[in-house]
Amino acid sequence: MSTSAQAVQPLLVSVQRLSKSYGKKLVLDAIDFEMPQASIYVLTGANGAGKSVFLQCLLHYETFDSGRIEIDGRPLSDRLHLRRNTSLISSDQQQFIDLLTPSEYFNFVADIYKIPSSATLRIREWAEDLNVSKELDTLIANLSFGTKKKIQVLSSMLTAPKLLVCDEIYEGLDTDAVAYIQQVFLQRKEQGLGTLLTTHIAGYGQDIAERTFRLFNQKIQPADAPELSRGCL
Repeated sequence: MSTSAQAVQPLLVSVQRLSKSYGKKLVLDAIDFEMPQASIYVLTGANGAGKSVFLQCLLHYETFDSGRIEIDGRPLSDRLHLRRNTSLISSDQQQFIDLLTPSEYFNFVADIYKIPSSATLRIREWAEDLNVSKELDTLIANLSFGTKKKIQVLSSMLTAPKLLVCDEIYEGLDTDAVAYIQQVFLQRKEQGLGTLLTTHIAGYGQDIAERTFRLFNQKIQPADAPELSRGCL
Protein backbone atom coordinates (compact mmCIF):
# COMPACT_ATOMS: atom_id res chain seq x y z
CA MET A 1 0.00 0.00 0.00
CA SER A 2 1.30 3.42 -0.85
CA THR A 3 -0.16 6.84 -0.21
CA SER A 4 2.57 8.71 -2.09
CA ALA A 5 0.22 9.62 -4.95
CA GLN A 6 -1.81 11.68 -2.49
CA ALA A 7 1.19 13.25 -0.75
CA VAL A 8 1.60 16.56 -2.58
CA GLN A 9 3.14 17.98 0.59
CA PRO A 10 6.36 16.70 2.22
CA LEU A 11 5.90 13.52 4.20
CA LEU A 12 5.28 13.74 7.91
CA VAL A 13 5.20 9.96 8.42
CA SER A 14 7.08 7.35 6.42
CA VAL A 15 6.84 3.68 7.39
CA GLN A 16 8.65 1.05 5.33
CA ARG A 17 8.26 -2.72 5.75
CA LEU A 18 7.38 -2.53 9.44
CA SER A 19 6.99 -5.89 11.16
CA LYS A 20 6.26 -6.59 14.80
CA SER A 21 5.62 -9.80 16.68
CA TYR A 22 5.19 -10.99 20.24
CA GLY A 23 6.85 -14.34 20.48
CA LYS A 24 5.42 -16.41 17.65
CA LYS A 25 2.40 -14.14 17.16
CA LEU A 26 2.82 -11.80 14.18
CA VAL A 27 0.95 -8.53 14.77
CA LEU A 28 2.25 -6.27 11.98
CA ASP A 29 3.49 -7.74 8.71
CA ALA A 30 5.79 -5.69 6.44
CA ILE A 31 3.59 -2.57 6.64
CA ASP A 32 4.15 0.42 4.35
CA PHE A 33 2.41 3.65 5.27
CA GLU A 34 2.84 7.32 4.37
CA MET A 35 1.13 10.44 5.67
CA PRO A 36 1.76 14.00 4.48
CA GLN A 37 2.01 17.14 6.54
CA ALA A 38 -1.17 19.17 7.18
CA SER A 39 -3.46 16.13 7.09
CA ILE A 40 -5.93 14.05 9.07
CA TYR A 41 -5.77 10.29 8.60
CA VAL A 42 -7.93 7.64 10.27
CA LEU A 43 -6.89 4.06 10.97
CA THR A 44 -9.77 1.68 11.69
CA GLY A 45 -9.81 -1.94 12.73
CA ALA A 46 -11.40 -4.30 15.20
CA ASN A 47 -10.34 -4.37 18.83
CA GLY A 48 -7.17 -6.42 19.05
CA ALA A 49 -6.23 -5.90 15.39
CA GLY A 50 -2.97 -4.18 16.34
CA LYS A 51 -3.81 -0.48 15.96
CA SER A 52 -2.34 0.47 19.33
CA VAL A 53 0.76 -1.61 18.64
CA PHE A 54 1.27 0.23 15.36
CA LEU A 55 1.03 3.61 17.11
CA GLN A 56 3.42 2.50 19.84
CA CYS A 57 5.96 1.45 17.21
CA LEU A 58 5.40 4.65 15.24
CA LEU A 59 6.40 6.79 18.23
CA HIS A 60 9.11 4.35 19.37
CA TYR A 61 7.44 3.39 22.62
CA GLU A 62 7.72 -0.18 21.34
CA THR A 63 10.62 -1.83 19.56
CA PHE A 64 9.88 -3.70 16.33
CA ASP A 65 11.36 -6.64 14.50
CA SER A 66 12.24 -4.97 11.20
CA GLY A 67 11.50 -1.97 9.01
CA ARG A 68 12.18 1.75 9.05
CA ILE A 69 10.16 4.69 10.35
CA GLU A 70 10.81 8.39 9.78
CA ILE A 71 8.90 11.26 11.38
CA ASP A 72 9.20 14.58 9.55
CA GLY A 73 12.20 13.27 7.65
CA ARG A 74 14.12 12.10 10.73
CA PRO A 75 14.71 8.50 11.90
CA LEU A 76 13.36 7.35 15.25
CA SER A 77 16.93 7.27 16.56
CA ASP A 78 16.73 11.09 16.72
CA ARG A 79 14.81 10.84 19.99
CA LEU A 80 14.96 14.54 20.88
CA HIS A 81 13.36 15.47 17.55
CA LEU A 82 10.80 12.71 18.00
CA ARG A 83 9.70 13.81 21.47
CA ARG A 84 9.65 17.52 20.57
CA ASN A 85 7.48 17.02 17.51
CA THR A 86 5.05 14.24 18.43
CA SER A 87 2.40 13.63 21.05
CA LEU A 88 0.23 10.64 21.95
CA ILE A 89 -3.29 10.72 23.37
CA SER A 90 -3.63 7.27 24.87
CA SER A 91 -6.68 5.35 26.01
CA ASP A 92 -5.01 3.35 28.76
CA GLN A 93 -1.48 4.60 29.49
CA GLN A 94 -2.03 7.69 31.61
CA GLN A 95 -0.63 6.44 34.91
CA PHE A 96 2.41 8.68 34.72
CA ILE A 97 0.20 11.76 35.25
CA ASP A 98 -2.25 10.27 37.77
CA LEU A 99 -0.65 11.96 40.81
CA LEU A 100 -0.87 15.43 39.27
CA THR A 101 -3.82 17.73 38.88
CA PRO A 102 -4.51 18.96 35.34
CA SER A 103 -3.17 22.42 36.30
CA GLU A 104 0.05 20.86 37.60
CA TYR A 105 0.32 18.72 34.50
CA PHE A 106 -0.08 21.70 32.16
CA ASN A 107 2.56 23.65 34.10
CA PHE A 108 4.88 20.65 33.90
CA VAL A 109 4.39 20.41 30.12
CA ALA A 110 4.87 24.16 29.69
CA ASP A 111 8.17 24.00 31.61
CA ILE A 112 9.48 21.08 29.56
CA TYR A 113 8.56 22.63 26.21
CA LYS A 114 9.48 26.17 27.33
CA ILE A 115 6.03 27.47 26.44
CA PRO A 116 5.57 31.14 27.38
CA SER A 117 3.11 31.92 30.16
CA SER A 118 1.04 34.03 27.77
CA ALA A 119 0.23 30.87 25.79
CA THR A 120 -0.68 28.83 28.87
CA LEU A 121 -3.36 31.38 29.81
CA ARG A 122 -5.52 29.97 27.02
CA ILE A 123 -5.75 26.63 28.81
CA ARG A 124 -8.56 27.84 31.08
CA GLU A 125 -10.51 29.10 28.06
CA TRP A 126 -10.10 25.75 26.32
CA ALA A 127 -11.03 23.93 29.54
CA GLU A 128 -14.27 25.90 29.64
CA ASP A 129 -14.96 24.88 26.04
CA LEU A 130 -14.51 21.21 26.96
CA ASN A 131 -16.45 21.55 30.21
CA VAL A 132 -13.54 20.49 32.44
CA SER A 133 -12.66 23.81 34.14
CA LYS A 134 -14.02 22.57 37.47
CA GLU A 135 -11.66 19.58 37.36
CA LEU A 136 -8.39 21.50 36.87
CA ASP A 137 -7.41 21.14 40.54
CA THR A 138 -8.55 17.53 40.98
CA LEU A 139 -6.06 14.66 40.88
CA ILE A 140 -6.08 13.13 37.42
CA ALA A 141 -6.35 9.68 39.03
CA ASN A 142 -9.79 10.69 40.30
CA LEU A 143 -11.13 11.92 36.96
CA SER A 144 -13.45 9.98 34.66
CA PHE A 145 -12.16 8.15 31.61
CA GLY A 146 -13.56 10.77 29.23
CA THR A 147 -12.24 13.70 31.29
CA LYS A 148 -8.74 12.21 31.22
CA LYS A 149 -9.01 12.15 27.42
CA LYS A 150 -9.99 15.82 27.40
CA ILE A 151 -7.01 16.73 29.60
CA GLN A 152 -4.67 15.03 27.15
CA VAL A 153 -6.30 16.92 24.28
CA LEU A 154 -5.72 20.21 26.11
CA SER A 155 -2.07 19.31 26.63
CA SER A 156 -1.67 18.62 22.91
CA MET A 157 -3.25 21.99 22.11
CA LEU A 158 -0.63 23.59 24.33
CA THR A 159 2.36 21.89 22.67
CA ALA A 160 0.96 21.81 19.10
CA PRO A 161 3.12 18.88 17.90
CA LYS A 162 3.77 18.36 14.21
CA LEU A 163 2.29 14.86 14.60
CA LEU A 164 -0.55 14.16 17.02
CA VAL A 165 -1.40 10.48 17.41
CA CYS A 166 -4.74 9.62 19.05
CA ASP A 167 -5.54 6.07 20.12
CA GLU A 168 -9.31 5.47 20.28
CA ILE A 169 -9.84 9.19 20.89
CA TYR A 170 -13.64 9.04 20.71
CA GLU A 171 -14.18 6.47 23.47
CA GLY A 172 -15.76 7.99 26.55
CA LEU A 173 -16.53 11.37 24.95
CA ASP A 174 -19.95 12.98 24.65
CA THR A 175 -21.25 14.35 21.34
CA ASP A 176 -20.29 17.97 22.12
CA ALA A 177 -16.73 16.97 23.04
CA VAL A 178 -16.38 14.93 19.83
CA ALA A 179 -17.51 17.93 17.75
CA TYR A 180 -15.10 20.28 19.56
CA ILE A 181 -12.13 17.95 19.24
CA GLN A 182 -12.79 17.41 15.54
CA GLN A 183 -12.64 21.18 15.11
CA VAL A 184 -9.29 21.13 16.91
CA PHE A 185 -8.03 18.56 14.39
CA LEU A 186 -9.23 20.69 11.47
CA GLN A 187 -7.51 23.75 12.93
CA ARG A 188 -4.31 21.75 13.27
CA LYS A 189 -4.52 20.88 9.60
CA GLU A 190 -4.88 24.57 8.71
CA GLN A 191 -1.73 25.23 10.75
CA GLY A 192 0.22 22.66 8.71
CA LEU A 193 0.10 19.95 11.38
CA GLY A 194 -0.85 16.29 11.06
CA THR A 195 -3.22 14.12 13.10
CA LEU A 196 -3.48 10.33 12.97
CA LEU A 197 -6.50 8.76 14.68
CA THR A 198 -7.41 5.18 15.42
CA THR A 199 -10.95 4.04 16.09
CA HIS A 200 -13.09 0.91 16.02
CA ILE A 201 -16.28 3.02 16.09
CA ALA A 202 -17.88 3.12 12.65
CA GLY A 203 -17.96 6.54 11.01
CA TYR A 204 -16.12 8.47 13.70
CA GLY A 205 -13.45 10.82 12.33
CA GLN A 206 -13.88 9.70 8.77
CA ASP A 207 -15.97 12.75 7.88
CA ILE A 208 -12.99 15.07 8.50
CA ALA A 209 -10.22 12.78 7.25
CA GLU A 210 -8.52 12.91 3.87
CA ARG A 211 -8.00 9.17 3.95
CA THR A 212 -9.17 6.20 5.96
CA PHE A 213 -7.20 2.98 6.33
CA ARG A 214 -7.93 -0.37 7.91
CA LEU A 215 -5.63 -2.68 9.83
CA PHE A 216 -6.69 -6.21 8.99
CA ASN A 217 -4.73 -9.48 8.94
CA GLN A 218 -1.55 -7.68 10.07
CA LYS A 219 -1.66 -5.30 7.07
CA ILE A 220 -2.69 -1.66 6.61
CA GLN A 221 -4.65 -0.94 3.44
CA PRO A 222 -7.03 1.77 2.21
CA ALA A 223 -10.44 1.14 3.78
CA ASP A 224 -12.04 0.96 0.35
CA ALA A 225 -9.69 -1.76 -0.91
CA PRO A 226 -11.75 -4.49 -2.67
CA GLU A 227 -10.39 -7.26 -0.46
CA LEU A 228 -11.67 -5.42 2.62
CA SER A 229 -15.13 -4.57 1.32
CA ARG A 230 -16.75 -7.50 3.09
CA GLY A 231 -14.95 -6.87 6.39
CA CYS A 232 -15.50 -3.16 6.89
CA LEU A 233 -16.65 -1.75 10.19
